[in-house]
Amino acid sequence: MQLAAVAIAAAIQNGYTLTFIYKQKLRVVEPYALGANGKLRAYQLIPEEGWRLFETELIHPPVASEVIRPGYNPNGDKAMPEGIIVSRKYEPAAA
Repeated sequence: MQLAAVAIAAAIQNGYTLTFIYKQKLRVVEPYALGANGKLRAYQLIPEEGWRLFETELIHPPVASEVIRPGYNPNGDKAMPEGIIVSRKYEPAAA
């Protein structure tokens, strides 16, 4: 597993956001699933919000923060048919 994938997997397992450069833009994302096909499914917070699929080989350098958004809800992903290496188990937020 490449170094970026290790950092991404750790962020998913701990529910941390990731900051990295991707295609010459600064991104801040909530990572949800890391596929065996080298893809990362994440909810992008910066520069514009929305679901994105990233190629892990183009992520430089991933830096995790310990910020966890309330309601963070990772699940599986249809864009990763080869399987998911790591995904964070969903735990509903306390009421």
